[in-house]
Amino acid sequence: MKRISAFLIILTFMFMFCGCGAQETLNSENQYQSDRTDSANTQENEEMKINILINGLSLSASLENNETGKSFYKIIGEGITLELAEYGGFEKVGSLGKQLPRDDKRITTKAGDLILYQGSEFSIMYGSNTWSYTKIGAIDDVDKINLKTVLGNGDVIINITK
Repeated sequence: MKRISAFLIILTFMFMFCGCGAQETLNSENQYQSDRTDSANTQENEEMKINILINGLSLSASLENNETGKSFYKIIGEGITLELAEYGGFEKVGSLGKQLPRDDKRITTKAGDLILYQGSEFSIMYGSNTWSYTKIGAIDDVDKINLKTVLGNGDVIINITK
């Protein structure tokens, strides 16, 4: 009886450990592919971090994992400088000088959102507005700063780097 119990316990542990790995399947070309895409997506999101220098203050931002965010990340290259003008009492906006892919949706923005408007206008939102935009990303930990104060009054020049 002890042998059967020990055998069942060992068998149970074997089944438990066999199910712990990533599931692998054969694709149409008979190559193995793993279902471990979460770590690749996490790594890609970590790589989509940027720094925005505004009036001497460096802020980090995370870009959306979408076509617009990826395109924006590519055009940054070694860095870009943008002149942003005050608009509407809720954002600073300026031209990127090129069109990016867009997927406009009616959204309500919040402070810290990085927005693409009409495919070529870049906005940093410091207030809220509802309109058809494409979200590029968001400034990290914006709740710890008064973004309107950081952006100042009138036009502002910002530098964006990877």
